[in-house]
Amino acid sequence: MSKNNPSKYNSNRNLWRKIYPIGSPRRSPETINLVDAETDLSYSLDLQQLVRHRDYFKIISVATVFSASTGVLLGEYDEGLIHFNNETSKTFSYAFTFSNTPIVVLTMEEESPSFGGITENVNMFGSTVSTTGATVGLSAPYSGTIRYRAAYAPSYPYYFQSSFAPISGTFRASAGTITPSNQSFFTASWNALAGIPVKVLQTTWDTLSRLDIDVAITLNTASIGVSSAASELSAPVSSPVHFIAYETE
Repeated sequence: MSKNNPSKYNSNRNLWRKIYPIGSPRRSPETINLVDAETDLSYSLDLQQLVRHRDYFKIISVATVFSASTGVLLGEYDEGLIHFNNETSKTFSYAFTFSNTPIVVLTMEEESPSFGGITENVNMFGSTVSTTGATVGLSAPYSGTIRYRAAYAPSYPYYFQSSFAPISGTFRASAGTITPSNQSFFTASWNALAGIPVKVLQTTWDTLSRLDIDVAITLNTASIGVSSAASELSAPVSSPVHFIAYETE
């Protein structure tokens, strides 16, 4: 090639290189035609111009908790023990945080007269309850164990699951609250179960700060039906009573 007509690369071809676009090359359009059913207008859409957004985190609500072994949706349920050593109050935490404030009932597991007194006359009640835990109060010092059972579901009856005996495995239950109006009796009503519940548990709670919860609850077992049960209180109350009716255990 003549010196009067030099190559476009001059004397050093390494000074030149091909430039490539950053990222993947543009995909060919993938056009679809759509018709708006409301306006009867048609328009075209390039699917290559769409981006599918996905959140990094997905919060699973209670209604999407699925039991692969039984094939049913499960509500939120927790159960555990609270140990007392000559005490009249104890705060405890659930094993997890509930998505809403649960229904919580208490039962006495064992009794010990080591510190004096007749512990079967001790009344149990709740003073505070939240999505993370609760505080239990007693009418007298107690040494022993109290079991709590906490349940929440978007509706009742609902299926729950527990690893604690005697109510272990998957079971169905209804739960709720009732607030007597300065009465010494009440009837707890729930959405009907398929059969008469095998267990109905009830506990008074001081969530309204009325300080009338130090009472004993006596369940009338003869009154238990598929959707209600009657109980008597040792004194009139105007505070909420939590209850859980277990269909199976």
